[in-house]
Amino acid sequence: MEETTTEKFESNRLKIALMLQSYDPWNKGFAGFLIKRFWKSCLKWGETQYDVRFDVTVLFEDDIISGGLESEGFDVLIGPGGSGTWYAKKEFRERIHAYILNGGNYLGICGDGAFGTLGFVNLSPRLEKVFVNKVAKAPYLEPFLGVVNVYTDLSPMERISDWKIRTSLFRIFFSPVNFYFSVIGTSTLKRYAKQTLKVNWAFMMAVPGDKENMPPINIDIVYADDWIFPKGSLRGKAAQISTTYGKGRIILSGLHAEFRKRNYDIVLRNILWLANREEKVSPSPTAYNNG
Repeated sequence: MEETTTEKFESNRLKIALMLQSYDPWNKGFAGFLIKRFWKSCLKWGETQYDVRFDVTVLFEDDIISGGLESEGFDVLIGPGGSGTWYAKKEFRERIHAYILNGGNYLGICGDGAFGTLGFVNLSPRLEKVFVNKVAKAPYLEPFLGVVNVYTDLSPMERISDWKIRTSLFRIFFSPVNFYFSVIGTSTLKRYAKQTLKVNWAFMMAVPGDKENMPPINIDIVYADDWIFPKGSLRGKAAQISTTYGKGRIILSGLHAEFRKRNYDIVLRNILWLANREEKVSPSPTAYNNG
């Protein structure tokens, strides 16, 4: 039977929830304005390259706690970054956990990528004070979401000065990092396999977890250089992880690819994999030069 216009419209439509916290200084004010602007530009570009339409809704913590994820049937929940999820209410974590378990899909970037892990390892009292409390502005830490069998490794930060720690998050806007794309990763990123591309860094440095009963992970992208960290600190460590949890799909990413137009295609391919729309990336569009 021939597909109707309405059916085609619905099949090409993805409902995206952009998650922000009203109490997170990295999610409100001018920072919040920039987050929404970056994502609006990136997804608008995606609509011109792929046969898809994005309906984007900003959800704050109270929206999620009150059941907004479930009632609206979002295809993908995007955590764009910040540290608000590190000290979020229990009900907030439980809602997101249930959303993914029941078939929702999660893209966690930077601090919201760390949120999806089992938690921090190598968190010294110094790092908790300088990085967590003063730079990330998280007054304390609650349990993380724990839906991916990896930890966020803070050991590279232990080897740099307080000044470099204090300026590390600001450098993500100005210091693209070399990332190497694995041959074993999400199907939609195969176009980039064995390539090294410059992308803005996002805080997410993953090491394998120790939970035997959790789904296996794919390492999509690894760090190809060490950026501000001492030699050997980051090179080869996981920068993007993909996996499943319950009925949902998850990507945790250490790339702020939404910052630059030349990297938008990486974001779109991640979203389309999460939403089970892999067919949208074939044939591959012409991506922007990443030189």
